[in-house]
Amino acid sequence: MARFAGTKRQQYTSERVRKMRNERAFVKAKKDGVSSEQVQAYLGKLQAAGHMKINGFRSMNIEQTVNTPDPFVQSLGMHGGVIKHIKLDYQIYNQNGMEDSPHFAGYLRSASESDKQYRLKGWFNEDGTIRLELVN
Repeated sequence: MARFAGTKRQQYTSERVRKMRNERAFVKAKKDGVSSEQVQAYLGKLQAAGHMKINGFRSMNIEQTVNTPDPFVQSLGMHGGVIKHIKLDYQIYNQNGMEDSPHFAGYLRSASESDKQYRLKGWFNEDGTIRLELVN
């Protein structure tokens, strides 16, 4: 089985995606007051799976704060949780006005044998959104 470029991760096969989709149908709520139907609606029906890699990835730092009386969290009516601050560090190369290469690169494998493996490209926009492109 092929590995995802530059990683130790195995690429998904159509068979594996179908198996994941079937297993997902049996996921139950882990919280009282949430129905199985709500969980299934939240998860959705898996159509494809894949990996994306941040090009030029250097590090990821996770800082965790427990039970902080954060006004935003309290305004949501949540208490006793964990706040995580995640910082990514990556670099890209730009030469003489050349367009920046995509910050993410990856693939999607459909559960259908008739679909090919699709390539994904993506990057962060300045407003915090992530742009994704499905290309062939």
